[in-house]
Amino acid sequence: MGEIFVLEYSQDIPEASLYEIANFCVLSGSELIYAENGIALISGSVSNISDSAFVKRISRVIEIKDRQEAISGESLPPGKFYVRFLDGSDCHGSSLESYLGGILGGSGRVSFSSPDFIVRVYHLEKWYVAIEIFSGNSSQFEKRRAPRRPFFSPISMHPRIARFLVNVSNAPKNGTILDPFCGTGGILMEAGSTGRQVVGIDMSLQMTAGAKLNLKYFGIRDFSIITGNFLEVEIPNNIDAIVTDLPYGRNSPMHRQDILELYRKSMEKFGKILKRGSRCIIAVSDLQMLPGALPDFTILKVIDNRIHKSLTRHYVIMERR
Repeated sequence: MGEIFVLEYSQDIPEASLYEIANFCVLSGSELIYAENGIALISGSVSNISDSAFVKRISRVIEIKDRQEAISGESLPPGKFYVRFLDGSDCHGSSLESYLGGILGGSGRVSFSSPDFIVRVYHLEKWYVAIEIFSGNSSQFEKRRAPRRPFFSPISMHPRIARFLVNVSNAPKNGTILDPFCGTGGILMEAGSTGRQVVGIDMSLQMTAGAKLNLKYFGIRDFSIITGNFLEVEIPNNIDAIVTDLPYGRNSPMHRQDILELYRKSMEKFGKILKRGSRCIIAVSDLQMLPGALPDFTILKVIDNRIHKSLTRHYVIMERR
């Protein structure tokens, strides 16, 4: 067994969080040992998990004990620190932190203002002493929310969801992601922020101009934005994955029959663009629109996200056959 890491993840959409973490593990050859109540244990590598949409914190385990009394702190590096405790079993409170600091040798070494490292202790089936190596900053997503962009549409996907869809597309870091209905560029911004090249298409000149403005504003330079009908546009032959929020009733003037036909023709073209084994990730609001439109794809996973009483978004993860 390799190094063990503890991940703390958001439970806003638990199914999405766990799928993303498991997908990262598959890509890195790591093993997901445990995942429950917002805490996951991984054996192996955590490379690229800092790009996660939902992982809030990563800590490297330095000590595993069956009982809290057995914790010694002998593996702690020199320097000042403070302790934070999280109980996945809900049988201890945060008041245990001062006790843990003591048995970890914190006398004269505890500093909340200028620590050299942060010790995180987790109680699951066993006791895990770990050193924090990554702490996510939710503001990175908040600053790219629609109202904070130079150009935005009121109906826009949250950056965290867009990042999740990009991550599970499995496009390589230097690969190219296509969003054929890019709108103001929300998905492209998250793909570009993780080092991918991006291609966006939209019929609206206003939207493509706005998408370019947004991408430049957030420091993304490696992009191509095309104004036109996706079904008629010639697509570059270097597309590694397709990630898109398909037009739907709430933000499209099209009638249902027209949307059904658009879905069918779009999926047909997606199949021609992607190589076998590549992924196509779509967001839809009505799964009944998809049957009969997927002859070239295998559905790997569908994740539901209830936005409010009358709207549920479905994130469909597919692989080209």
